[in-house]
Amino acid sequence: MPEALRTVLQAEAGAFLLGATAVDVQVLTGQARAETHFYEFPPREEARAVPTLLAAYPTLADPHRLPPDQAAYLSGYLNHLIWDEVWAWEVYLPCYLYSGQFPTRQERAIHHNGLRVYLDHQAEAILHTWPEVVPWLVSAEPRQWFPVTDDAALCRLRDWLVAQLTGREPVETARIFAERGKFPPERLEEVAQAIAAGTYVSPVPGLWEALARYETRGAQESRQTVLRYWRDGAL
Repeated sequence: MPEALRTVLQAEAGAFLLGATAVDVQVLTGQARAETHFYEFPPREEARAVPTLLAAYPTLADPHRLPPDQAAYLSGYLNHLIWDEVWAWEVYLPCYLYSGQFPTRQERAIHHNGLRVYLDHQAEAILHTWPEVVPWLVSAEPRQWFPVTDDAALCRLRDWLVAQLTGREPVETARIFAERGKFPPERLEEVAQAIAAGTYVSPVPGLWEALARYETRGAQESRQTVLRYWRDGAL
């Protein structure tokens, strides 16, 4: 990022990080996924989430006209939306939904979500080496940043994340995915542990190459999106 923009986002790092997770606040609020993600699944190139969001809320389209914490929150939110879409295109759709490699829908969900649990474990380990994350999140004080989610829900999300990152509560990723798919969370942990141990045999040809493409494309597109948001005031 350019130094000036990096300085702004670092000064409001708590708001940025909360925005980068708030897309999934429906786990707590029960909202419809499309209400917070701004695209129907599977996503389509001609109906991208970020332009849809900014078209729906044009007063949010120029970060220079927003309070710095709100602009940082929106930057994190847009960042999350890009990574979500890229995951669908590079990993989920070709390797899982359309692959034809799984005998049942449930088996497909177990392997897909087991992979996500493994990646979540990796992310958690990295976050524990980054001591600023929890103080940043604690400092985030929502002030009507986004019409889709009220401040009370964002505060609940913030406090829930802090409790998990500090070990006050167990990490609930596997439980949440398992409840959604109606299978035991242990099945997801089995997949995650096998991947970590190097003993997992993927049913999907080219899965690891797809993950590499996802990382590269997600990093490029999310960076470009945030840069355009701050440069143009609109997408």
